[in-house]
Amino acid sequence: MRILNGLILILLSVCTYTDIRKREISGSLCLLFFVLGFLYRGICGHWWMGVLEGILRLLPGLLVLFLHVLKKNWIGTGDGILLLTAGYMAGAEAILRTALLAFVISGLAGAALLIAKRKNKTDTLPFAPFLLGAFVTVLIVSAVKE
Repeated sequence: MRILNGLILILLSVCTYTDIRKREISGSLCLLFFVLGFLYRGICGHWWMGVLEGILRLLPGLLVLFLHVLKKNWIGTGDGILLLTAGYMAGAEAILRTALLAFVISGLAGAALLIAKRKNKTDTLPFAPFLLGAFVTVLIVSAVKE
């Protein structure tokens, strides 16, 4: 599990950098990490997961992609693909907590920037940094609980 968490941290870190700098998330990079996660799970003997577990792992990413279809300027396709990849590797509980925390933190940050008049309603924020921060927080809280 530590290796998968390390892969997720690397993926989120690289995507955070590109999301801040270029406002894009590489689908090819996400696919590469998805394959790496798949291969690692296979090496460990965890090829198959239950249907419910699989759905829950992919649910945040699918919801983000659905939101993108509804409102293109709210959230990007890359964010959904990033969540799909991280969700597959992290597990249902971790990715659901991460996604929820990332949405809450990004909403609070957006509100603070609006109140401070640093951004207006039409500006966007990169979402990958919030995913990275939320994932690190979830890992720390999980470690403390153990």
